[in-house]
Amino acid sequence: LIKFTDGEQKKHTGGRSLSALTDFLEGKVAATPPPKKEAPKENVKDIVVLTDADFSEKTATGTWFVKFYAPWCGHCKNMAPTWAEYATKVKGQYHVAHIDCTTEKTTCSSLGVRGYPTLKLLVDGTPIDYSGPRTIAAWESFYAENV
Repeated sequence: LIKFTDGEQKKHTGGRSLSALTDFLEGKVAATPPPKKEAPKENVKDIVVLTDADFSEKTATGTWFVKFYAPWCGHCKNMAPTWAEYATKVKGQYHVAHIDCTTEKTTCSSLGVRGYPTLKLLVDGTPIDYSGPRTIAAWESFYAENV
């Protein structure tokens, strides 16, 4: 929002409430916007990062649980710490990975990924869609039922 007064412009940087906008228009000091809430960070230590270049080769053998995500996706950001914890828990038993569908479009498109996050269990290259709860216990059960 920009206010023009006597040929000068002032940019509104305050809140979006009625009182904040009224204060701005009346020339009072604009309220400081609330700090942005940081999304939980994903610790990728035990998560394999896949790309278009290596996806087919790496997932052709063995068992892979893969998260297809977009960095801007709120659900993906919220799931990130749990996915990292899961990767650490099952390390050495099977692979837990993720692939950024905003940069690795060929793989995501070929596997029919249309929303984020999408989870797929790949057993020797064959994908199995996951649509259950986003919990470690649910992922472990899904793995046990399909391998």
